[in-house]
Amino acid sequence: KKTLKQQKQIIVEGNILIKEAVQNKFKLNKLIFSDVNKIKDITKVFGRSTSGIEFLKVPDPDLSYYSVLTTSPGCIGIFDKPQDIKKKYNALPINVIADNCREPNNLGAIIRICNALPISHLLLPKGCADPWETKCIRGSSGSIFHLPTKQLDWEKIHQMTPAEDVVLIADNDVRKYDKDRVFEYDEIPLEFIDNKNI
Repeated sequence: KKTLKQQKQIIVEGNILIKEAVQNKFKLNKLIFSDVNKIKDITKVFGRSTSGIEFLKVPDPDLSYYSVLTTSPGCIGIFDKPQDIKKKYNALPINVIADNCREPNNLGAIIRICNALPISHLLLPKGCADPWETKCIRGSSGSIFHLPTKQLDWEKIHQMTPAEDVVLIADNDVRKYDKDRVFEYDEIPLEFIDNKNI
C-alpha cells in the first residue's frame, strides 16, 4: 500500500470494476489474475492495444493473499491514480464536503449518491477515508471513476467557496441552530437555493 501510494497508483479488484476503469481511460499498468477466463471480458475492452500493460498469472492462493477482500474475485488491476476527472455536463451546481467520513464503505456510498445526482465536486478534508482505497472503490460501485473528487485542506476548500454560495449543513442534531435556519431536506425554500452554487 505504501509503495503504491508513493507511486500514485491504485488497486482495483474484480472483473466489472477493472473493465469500468479501463473504459473510463484509466491507465492500467498491471493485471494480476489466477485464470485466463477471469480476464476475458477485460481484454475485450482493450481492443488490440495492450502495450504498457504487464500481465501476471499467479496461483489462486497467492491472489487471495494479495486481495483485501475475504473472497478474491480472481483478478487485480493496478492503475495510475487519475489526476483529474472532468465533471459531467449535466452536473448540479453543488459541491459536497464529506467532513470526517473515516469509514471507506460509507464514503463509497456517499460517492455513489453524489455521482447519481450528479454533483460538481466531492471535497474531502484531511481525516477522511481515502477515496481510492480498494474498499471505497468497491463501495462506490465504480462511481469514483466518474466523479471529480478532491482531497484538500480546509484553507483550500474555503478558497473554493465564494461568500455568495449557499452552505447547507446536514446534521441530525438541530438543537444548536436557530429554528428559522433549519429545514427538512425536502422543504428548503426554492428562493433560498435557486440559481446559486450550493
